[in-house]
Amino acid sequence: MSHSPEEFTDQTNKAIGQALEYTQEQKHIELVPLHLAHVLIADGHGQQNPPPSKIYPNSSFINVLKQAKKLSKQQKDSHTAIGHILTVLHEDSDTTSAFGSVGLTTAEQTYQALEKYGHNLIADAEAGKLDPVIGRDQEIRRCIQVLSRRTKNNPVLIGEPGVGKTSIVEGLARRIVHQDVPDTLPRRLIALDLGALVASRWTDIPVSKLSQTERERLLKLSDHLHENVIGQDDAVDSVAEAVLRSRAGLSRQNQPNGSFLFLGPAGVGKTELAKTLALELFDSTESMIRIDMSEYTESHSIARLIGALPDYVGFEQDGQLTETVRRQPYAVILFDEVENEHPQIWSTL
Repeated sequence: MSHSPEEFTDQTNKAIGQALEYTQEQKHIELVPLHLAHVLIADGHGQQNPPPSKIYPNSSFINVLKQAKKLSKQQKDSHTAIGHILTVLHEDSDTTSAFGSVGLTTAEQTYQALEKYGHNLIADAEAGKLDPVIGRDQEIRRCIQVLSRRTKNNPVLIGEPGVGKTSIVEGLARRIVHQDVPDTLPRRLIALDLGALVASRWTDIPVSKLSQTERERLLKLSDHLHENVIGQDDAVDSVAEAVLRSRAGLSRQNQPNGSFLFLGPAGVGKTELAKTLALELFDSTESMIRIDMSEYTESHSIARLIGALPDYVGFEQDGQLTETVRRQPYAVILFDEVENEHPQIWSTL
């Protein structure tokens, strides 16, 4: 065999020897990667006689060893170990097929991307969450006709916002549930909101959160806040009502959705309420930006908060508040220890 034993660990050399023995037992004339994969995952072997007198490793087996040695060098390991060989074996088609036959798959093969990012319209139709579609029978039938083709079976719905493109798809889902479609049509309909995916990437808000309607989230906001903040019913109700007013369009434009002043001794839940609000609105407590105002006890420290004025030193640098909001515009900002800040900064805020 054309490999140097000193380049491999003792366990790896032992596995290669066992692969050679297994090839003889099976009366095969070539040593292939599948033999090596077998001895790495098998508990034992049977005995068969007479075994072939000479075994020849084929090119794919030698290539596996070469790729494993190359991988070990890339990872700056002194020897080629079994872990390197297993990594390379996953790229061999015969070995991958054998692994799959016994239920061994890679993470990519078991990852259900559609279930995470898509929305099952058939399940909504079965649960009665989709309303009947009126006046779109012709468009729905045309979609069914296009989908039933063997080729060029991708219908495209084009129109201005609000004309009913989504309703046509929902109507198709209802017909599938009611079995009012040809048998050749698949019984699966997944909605993938590309706009929500892009918005999720930009804002760090999960797609599942963006897919929920604003009404659903706001109606449950007060209940969820009460579940996490105990003993502050009045404060929680006031915060929830302010957020509802803002979402209803009754607040001033180009201003925060709400500004709150939480007063009280330590441990009553001021910070916890801010964290819970960030969790409910943006699905993560990391969306709460905390700024320690005890660091701004001098009047000139306002420049560090919102940036220096033109012609002043540090004018090109953004302030802590402005830069943080620019990077993470969808967040709850907590000004902590405001009693220690300078009065001029208080008036600015």
